[in-house]
This record gives sequence, structure tokens and C-alpha cells, in this order.
Amino acid sequence: MKQTLKSILALAMVLCMVLTAVGCSGGKQEEQASEQQVAVDDSFFDAATTTNQAKQEESEKATTDSNKDKDTSSKKDKDTNKKSSILPDENKIGGKSWNDVLASMPKKLRNTKLVMYNWNPAAEYTGAPEVIERFTKQTGIKVDWRTITYANYFTKLPALISSGENIPDMVRTRGPQPSFMENLQPLNKIGYDFSDEAWDQKLMDLYTYGDNTFATSLQNTHIGCVSLMFFNQALVDKYSLENPYKLWKAGKWDWDKYIKMCREFNEITNDNGSCGEGHFSLYTSFYGIQGAISYNGKEFYNAMKEKQFLEVHQKLGDLYNKEKLFAFGNAERFDESKVLFSIGSAVHLRRKNSYFGKLKNANTLMAVPFPKINGQKKYYQGLGEAEAYGIAEGASNPTAVPYFLRYFLDGSNYELSNYFGNKQNLEVYNWCMNQKNKIFSYGYPTGMAGVNSTNTIEAQQGGQMKSYIDANYGVTDKAVKEFNAILKKLKAK
Repeated sequence: MKQTLKSILALAMVLCMVLTAVGCSGGKQEEQASEQQVAVDDSFFDAATTTNQAKQEESEKATTDSNKDKDTSSKKDKDTNKKSSILPDENKIGGKSWNDVLASMPKKLRNTKLVMYNWNPAAEYTGAPEVIERFTKQTGIKVDWRTITYANYFTKLPALISSGENIPDMVRTRGPQPSFMENLQPLNKIGYDFSDEAWDQKLMDLYTYGDNTFATSLQNTHIGCVSLMFFNQALVDKYSLENPYKLWKAGKWDWDKYIKMCREFNEITNDNGSCGEGHFSLYTSFYGIQGAISYNGKEFYNAMKEKQFLEVHQKLGDLYNKEKLFAFGNAERFDESKVLFSIGSAVHLRRKNSYFGKLKNANTLMAVPFPKINGQKKYYQGLGEAEAYGIAEGASNPTAVPYFLRYFLDGSNYELSNYFGNKQNLEVYNWCMNQKNKIFSYGYPTGMAGVNSTNTIEAQQGGQMKSYIDANYGVTDKAVKEFNAILKKLKAK
């Protein structure tokens, strides 16, 4: 019987080669929810993402149209049973193959519908529309990809669940913030075995509260959001600066070298700000700091009075506000070739993501891992976004979710040379994804970060940092109590 199923699948794959591949439209746009107050930990999401969401949506159609003819991620004559000819070992998925997983899919799932809830359209994932179409042809499951405005994303889902209407099945997550996890049902209760090594067990641990796990992704997937440092290759060449990528490959890419390069660039250009983006939470994660709110595996706690927390924030405070080395919240200046560096998530490297479009078009957007901290024995790999996928409470087709994810997240179904634009960036991405000590920053309570004003932690000079921490310690305590109250509910689900 098993051999028969494989034969049927093989025949289906041959038919896929003959049929014309049509890109998925990404599903209809959901109605925007009315403005609601964001939960305390929703403010941890990078302000730059929210600020640029409207700009991304405006350019999305133009970006998709301009790349349509160029995108060779899914050739019509490609045998979809074959893995990408350039698939690096770092992107190969272990455990059961997607062929075996789809062969074991319950027959009752055929001809059903699966709804994705995401703030990026399917077309933003280079090759994804074709992958989704092939999945539908093989399984009979139609995927309705719903793109929700980022500004409404985290308030609209609970509104849908409360109304009981138009509830999605799959939900993209940005991190394991407790208030958003309340909208998801535990994966361990849908009857699918996620213990297979194909699934990213360490990422799932991050999303586990008590015995319940709320989101997952594939091990070695190309669809992840580790923190990276971006640099403009054209500016490195123009000013004869040291190449960060070559320094990294030579084992010489560290914090002191990074700061030295920033100072050199400022001196050459006579302009403030060598790094065009980067919240404190991204920088501090590389020191092993989760943020003002931290999690020890059992409960959330206030980390603001820890010695290292103060010292690191004092250092960053002076670099930002005294030395004016970084131009906080100014990603546009990086895209306009006015600053040398920018830091953020790997999502911005994706060829069809609208971030840094000018640099991508000029093929001068390059990435490097974050520099190692001098004198620190352990290297921490930050997660700008802990990209994973959960199942909404009240989902109508939860059991189909793992079958789609196993296929959709597998790099063998894509041409990865197209996904990040060049092999060098793919190499850097893979190295970062394979670091053992990944850390997610829970950030700061509402009002302390995300807005560059005099009242935020990111606006304080080093000498002001202790008094600011003392004044806001109670704010963090309140947030920690709210987190732990939700934590009890999540463990009891």
C-alpha cells in the first residue's frame, strides 16, 4: 500500500511538470480591524516594522510585478520531486521527508481549505506562490493566504476569535509574547507528532510554556528571522574600508572592529550615524540579555537591576546619544547609501521583501553575522523575529497545518539562489541559523522603547541610564506581573 501511495504521488509530480504554474494571488485582503489598544508586550515589536508597513504595502504590488518575469524559483519543466540543485547541506531537512509526510496525510483532509494569517503576502517569499500551488495539486488542500496590515495584526486576531467568524488556521508569530500566545491552541493537542527531527525543537522550546507548545518551524528552513548586520558593499568599496564579510571569514569580526569602522565612516563622511537602524533589544541580545523583562524557563522576572544590564545599556546610551554613532530609527538613510550599516532580521534580505529595495536592485546589499563581543566566551545569536507558526483558537482545519508547513518551509522546494539574492547572503543566513545559543529579546514595557523620544531608554546617555532604570523599575514590575498571570493560563490550556 505504501509503495502504491508513492507511485500515485510520483504520477502527480509528473503531471505538475506539464501543467502551467500559476502564482497564488495571496488571498483576499481581510477587513481592517478598528483601532484598539495594543497589549503591553505588543510594543516590543520593532517600531521600524510598523512605520514601514504602509510603505511596504504600497510598494508590494510594484515589487511583485517587477520581479514576476525575473523569478525563476519554480520552472515549469522542473521535476518537483527533485531537491534544488544548489541546496546547501545547512538547508537539508532531517527526519521524515515531505514525500513521506504527505503520503501519510489523512484522506479526509483532501479538498479542504487551509487559511494562513500573515502580515506579509505569499509573494514576499520568493517562489512561495508556486510552492503553494504545487502543494494544492498534490494534496487537494486549497490555501487561502490572508495578508493583514501589520498595524492591526496583533489586535485583529483576538477580535476574529471572539466573534467566531473568519478565524484563520495557521498564524505567523514574531515571538513568544504571552498575550499573543493566548490566541493560539497548543500544538501538542491536535494529534500530530512534532517530535520528528525535521521540526526545530529548540525553537519550539522557546514557544513552550509548561507542557504546552504554541508554535513551530522546520529545522534548517530558509524561512527564518535571525538577527543580521547589513552593510553597503558599494560604500565599503568607495571609501576603501575593510570588508566585514572578509573580516568575519578571517575570524576578525568583533565589536571593537565594528565600532572602529563606524567611527571611521563618520569621520570620512562628516555625518552622524554609521548604523541606520537597531533597537537596544537587538544589541543587548548579543550580550545574553533578554531585555528588561526576561524569562528563566519557569517565570518572567525584572532584569533591570542586574549589573550587566546597567553596564551594557550605559555603553549603548553613549554610543547612540553622546557620540551619535548610530542613527536610530533611520533605515531609509541606509537604503539611500548615507550610512554604512543597518541591523535587523533576515526577513529584510529576502529578494522580494520591499526593505532596502534600492540596495537590492543595485546588488550591493550584503550581510554579515553580528560581531562577537570582545572578551565574551559565549556567542549569542539574536532572534530579531522568532518566526514560527501556530494554530488559532477555534481554527476549523487545525490538523492540516503540519502537512502544509512541512512542505512550505522545506528549502528543497525552492531555488535558494533566488531567495536571498546571492550565495554570500545565504551562507551568512545559514551560519546564523545554525548557532546554538539563540536568544530572543522580550524587550521593554510600553513607553520605554520603540519611539525615539526623551522618555525612552534609547534616548538616555550613559550617565543618565541608572536614574532612568530606577524611575522605570516599577513599570517593568507591573508588566512582569501581567506576563506571569497570562503564563498561568497558557500552562493550564
